[in-house]
Amino acid sequence: MARTVFALPGTFCAPLVFEPLQQLLGPRFEVRALSWMTDAADRSLSGAAEWVAGLISAPAIVMGHSTGGAIALQLAATRPDLVSGLMLLNTGPNMKCHGDVASLIEDMERNGTAEVVDAVLERSFRTSPTPDDLRRLRDYGRSIPLVAALEALRSQHVIDLEPELASLRMPVSVVHGRFDPVRSLNVAEGMAEGAPDSSLRIVEAGHSPMYEVPDAVADVLDELARRVANR
Repeated sequence: MARTVFALPGTFCAPLVFEPLQQLLGPRFEVRALSWMTDAADRSLSGAAEWVAGLISAPAIVMGHSTGGAIALQLAATRPDLVSGLMLLNTGPNMKCHGDVASLIEDMERNGTAEVVDAVLERSFRTSPTPDDLRRLRDYGRSIPLVAALEALRSQHVIDLEPELASLRMPVSVVHGRFDPVRSLNVAEGMAEGAPDSSLRIVEAGHSPMYEVPDAVADVLDELARRVANR
């Protein structure tokens, strides 16, 4: 029987970024990639985490990429009964080392999201997506309402989940693409050091390892599932 894994992509990022991983996993796991930016009524970290909680009927592995990782961390901290294992992909517990988010929010308020979506896509992949995937990613990103994007970024800008790491009791796997221009290795190392039962895997990718090196992420998921089973 396949294990269900709930997967949360980053801001403006279509769930399709998890498709290469799902194809590799075959019958072992069912990856449910969630479009929280379009489907959740509240796109703040706490609101999105509550929405995900409503979809989980039994404890499951949850993986989150970028902003999706912050949502997954929020869920693990507030509803640990629903998260049997946690994978954090190129994310962080806060926005302290993520550039001038306030200026980005102001720019989006003035000019909308089209240019921001293109910039996010450009920096999210060291290995370029296929032309068809790139089109789908751009279409998805540009379909996100401005209010949803602002809600997510404003929430992430002010919330610091670093103190919550020490309270996590489920196995945690931190995955970091070493060529990420967005999140530094120091952030990944800090998360791995902060969570009691954690591991850190550095992979040869940019900001989106589940798309760029799905084989490496699949190995980490197999290892995480074994740790969960041995609890």
